[in-house]
Amino acid sequence: LGGEHVTRLQPQQRRQPLDEAHVHRPERLAALLGLQPGDVLTAEHLGTLLAADNGGLQHTAGMRVVPVINQVDYAPRREAAEAAARAALAASPRLERVVLTRLRGGEDDAPLVGVITRQAL
Repeated sequence: LGGEHVTRLQPQQRRQPLDEAHVHRPERLAALLGLQPGDVLTAEHLGTLLAADNGGLQHTAGMRVVPVINQVDYAPRREAAEAAARAALAASPRLERVVLTRLRGGEDDAPLVGVITRQAL
């Protein structure tokens, strides 16, 4: 196959209950993460999702996967995004880095917030 695959996630999904109002197919996500419907998602849960073979790595055999965590617009979201990135990198040797981005909101409005690499763990 070869090629690259980008998996996208928003950090504001943390601290949200695992239900249909906040996530797509909550029952599948609950099974994947070992949670119950209504449990609150953490940054670590989001990282686990990015690194799961039947989550962010699904249908990516033979590809390099680069997770992107978007909407990292201010400090609390950056902290959550960095925690999710570290959890993803720790959970899967297939991931080399996680990219943090935003469309706007920083002092310079630069879209690239940062890149968390395996070496940073």
